[in-house]
Amino acid sequence: MENQQGQPNQIQPEQEQAEPNEQDQPQEEEYSKQGQPKKRTIVLAPLTSIGMRTAKTGLAVFACLLFYELERFVVLHMGVPSESLIYQMVMDNEMRHPFYACLSAILSMQDSVHGSLKFGYYRILGTVIGAVLGLLFLILNHQVFQYKLTLLLAPLGIIILIQLCNLVKIQSATIISCTVFLLLVMVVQGESPYEYAAARLFDTFVGVFLAIGINHFVYHPKGKEQVE
Repeated sequence: MENQQGQPNQIQPEQEQAEPNEQDQPQEEEYSKQGQPKKRTIVLAPLTSIGMRTAKTGLAVFACLLFYELERFVVLHMGVPSESLIYQMVMDNEMRHPFYACLSAILSMQDSVHGSLKFGYYRILGTVIGAVLGLLFLILNHQVFQYKLTLLLAPLGIIILIQLCNLVKIQSATIISCTVFLLLVMVVQGESPYEYAAARLFDTFVGVFLAIGINHFVYHPKGKEQVE
């Protein structure tokens, strides 16, 4: 076909239908039929559901507190001389405190008895290593340097402890050994370091054994019980 000027008419190509854009898609309704914004509900786990491990951890802390109360009761009512070392250690609130036993019990309460035994082993081992090295550094700092080199001895002892734990492949005992070491070197200055170290070791034993006992006898957990 020709137009009035004698030129053939150009056939216009059919326009491709534009694909719908994501922005053209209808948005999810954010308002209710009444025009009010929809309320978004958040589903929370029921606070009343307490797991067995949580309950046993609380029970272990209660057992530690009860142990120390019974210990004081026995010492006071069994005629233990007030001049004896046992009386002084039990009745000294600064030397003996259930905090350390409760902390050991909380950390030692694992998903299985094997886990509690393994963690308790490293907890006790780290306490012994940190106490021994801390006593050596404390004696050296007190008798030789008169507490003048604490700034240098404390970091040096930490380096030695970390290297020792890595060397004998007991990295899990590193943190507790460093903690006990710093307590002896930096906190117990002027006090009785031997009694303090013995008290920390005893408190650790109490917390670990109570946690293992409760984890074993109160609803024995399922888990890997073979020692790796």
